[in-house]
Amino acid sequence: MLDSYAEDVGFDRELLDAAIADFRLTPRGTANFQKRWRRNDGMTPGGRKITLSVHFINGDASLHRNVQRYSNNWLSGALGTKLQFKFGVRQSQSQIAIHFGPGGNKSLVGRESANVAPHSATMNLESQDERAVTHEFGHALGLSHEHQNPSVPIVWNKPAVIRDMAREGWSRRDCEENIFNKFGRDYECVRSGAFDVRSVMLYPIPSHWTLNGFSSTLNSRISPNDRDCVVGLYTPP
Repeated sequence: MLDSYAEDVGFDRELLDAAIADFRLTPRGTANFQKRWRRNDGMTPGGRKITLSVHFINGDASLHRNVQRYSNNWLSGALGTKLQFKFGVRQSQSQIAIHFGPGGNKSLVGRESANVAPHSATMNLESQDERAVTHEFGHALGLSHEHQNPSVPIVWNKPAVIRDMAREGWSRRDCEENIFNKFGRDYECVRSGAFDVRSVMLYPIPSHWTLNGFSSTLNSRISPNDRDCVVGLYTPP
């Protein structure tokens, strides 16, 4: 957000720029069972795996390979027995439609994508690094933002957040809905409702945004709890 951000958390310029992209446009979303993809969704209804098809609206082959590489990190381990991606399908058959370009990094959450117009993007990637792709595919699978976990320990310095985010075009209401508001208990991960400071779904938070000394860096990798959370979404109770 600001150069003081780097002073607080020790970010270099590249990470700071990525953090700005996260805060500026990633939508509010950490997981709600109702937003998971269902067995009858995708290209293999009723099959052993849910097959989510991915369409690239634009971008060259190198961008497409990056997305495939980083998104498939979610499928290592138990989730890979329940879900798979199929890339390069026609948009009319896709559950995830990706546009590359200005507009920040953002994605609809889980099955919200089933309700958009057939030729609309469900995800935008202004950045194509590991953090951006992994975070947005976390949303596409049904995960929401970890800083809104019902068990989050953050005590927000609201005036500081609102002041800083105003420079990014956010209103007070935007901050309340996207940063301060906690989700209800129905958003707790099935396997662990504990707040995860290592989550790739957590925003980077500078220390001057909190009143209890909390801060977080830019997490680029899927944490063990992220994996448990998304597997819990796709494991029948």
